[in-house]
Amino acid sequence: LCHKTTRTMADDVLALDVSPSTRALLISAGFRSKSDFLNLAPMDLAAEAHIPLSEASAIVASLRPRALAAPQPLLGAQSALQMLEREETRRHVVTFCRTLDDVLGGGVALGEVTEVCGVPGVGKTQLAMQLGASVQVPARLGGVDGDAVYIDTEGSFMAERFEEMCEGVRRHFARMRGRLGPEAAADADALTTEGMLQRLHYFRAYSHVELVAAVTALPGFIAKCARPVRLVVLDSVAFPFRHDFGGDFAQRSRVLTGLAASLQRVADECEVAIVVVNQVTTKGGRPSGGEIAAGGA
Repeated sequence: LCHKTTRTMADDVLALDVSPSTRALLISAGFRSKSDFLNLAPMDLAAEAHIPLSEASAIVASLRPRALAAPQPLLGAQSALQMLEREETRRHVVTFCRTLDDVLGGGVALGEVTEVCGVPGVGKTQLAMQLGASVQVPARLGGVDGDAVYIDTEGSFMAERFEEMCEGVRRHFARMRGRLGPEAAADADALTTEGMLQRLHYFRAYSHVELVAAVTALPGFIAKCARPVRLVVLDSVAFPFRHDFGGDFAQRSRVLTGLAASLQRVADECEVAIVVVNQVTTKGGRPSGGEIAAGGA
């Protein structure tokens, strides 16, 4: 499925025959798929993406003949029974906090987008890093045995702290070794702190353009990983959107909505748990935040 998604997402803005600067402007304006251009006139595209009218005309002209070709059959249909069976067998990434795992129905679910909101300093990044270690627990020890991708927009990820968490996970299963069967005990012995550090893939995004580009590239990266990726953390989604839009809230909302849709598609088609960290602030006594949830994830 991930390989199929890679081909689909290659058929998007990244595949357009335009200059890198124009591509960056298109992504910044929230254009992700070629279908986003279908109902736009060149003048509207130029205004929204802040590109020359001549380039906008060329983009629209190059896409519309293919977009208006014979309609494609409806693909991906599934029965309600299949949906129910998938829900009942859905796996989870544990947090190692029993109360929180109970609230989440067993942990952070694969195939879903989970948004973690809270005021600064409440421990959102600590939870996100803990999940990066927990996702690597072998299946015979109750885990999902997957790699993690960590997209950091604030620079808050601390390798030293993550190393401590990995060591904590290793020691936890080392203490349990005497109560495990031979195969599970061998898996516990195979857990090493260095090995767990190598299985978290870290990306630093300094702007909303780099963030959107990283999310767009996720299916291709997941497909090429030697071991299955089962967790993607975005920490945090709000930070790059606070300063990059100059008060253009319509464009900001459009980019956030597109980002939420892309994250949900990656979660569903690649069977990964996606955790989005967000901040909640108080303005005039009223809380605000939760942009991704408001965007439909």
